[in-house]
Amino acid sequence: IENSCLHKLKLSIRKKEENDNKSCVTRWIDFVAKSKPKHLDVECLLWKSESLEVMPLSLYISKTLLYLRLHGVMLGNVESISLPCLKTMHLEQNVYANETCLEFLISSCPVLEDLSITRTVSDNVTVLRVFSKTLTSLSVAFDYSEHRRGILGFNSLDSGVLIDAPRLKYLKFRNELSRSKIVSNLDSLAKVEIVGLFAIGKPSNQVARNFFIGISRVKDMIISDVAMRPGLVMGEMGGVVCATDYSYLLGPAGQEIYD
Repeated sequence: IENSCLHKLKLSIRKKEENDNKSCVTRWIDFVAKSKPKHLDVECLLWKSESLEVMPLSLYISKTLLYLRLHGVMLGNVESISLPCLKTMHLEQNVYANETCLEFLISSCPVLEDLSITRTVSDNVTVLRVFSKTLTSLSVAFDYSEHRRGILGFNSLDSGVLIDAPRLKYLKFRNELSRSKIVSNLDSLAKVEIVGLFAIGKPSNQVARNFFIGISRVKDMIISDVAMRPGLVMGEMGGVVCATDYSYLLGPAGQEIYD
């Protein structure tokens, strides 16, 4: 068993009580890490913030891992990360020790190409920072299931997203209400999707204008009708000069989005 190679594993944790044995999860992941996996999927279902599974240090050190999905788990502070082959990472509804922890994880993957992040109100991340020289696809989404009435637990004014990824070709936002979105070095960007609720900046500042100028070289842009509600994206904006002509896009009242 010690010399075996387990290439693909999905570990689904279903907890009935908060005091269920946590050490078994650590033992499983420690065992899997030693078996040199290429594909690892860990999810904790029906979790509560008081009983999150903290990922062991062995998760962050793998010479063979190509794909990693973490759903509903806790990621703490680590001093060292070694994932030299990881190309795809999906982080869904997790809780992080702090936003620096998440930033460090992303930036410590030297060949990462595909990254998707589904955030929650209680994930301990105020500003999401994505700095990567290799990333080609990025999806950022929010799950507001705990705050369906008015999204009460989310402070959009203090939150933000910072993206610096010179090789990024595909960018998607879904239900992303952070007011501050700053993008840079996106000259390779080819497609942008804005799906669901979307907020950015205020009428009195340049945040929204700068964001759309930053992605203006894309050849394919999809914006859902929900995102175009007054006060969310377009209703407050003036003209934006784009490298590609998007003047044919119309708002809900028939007004041009770009001119």
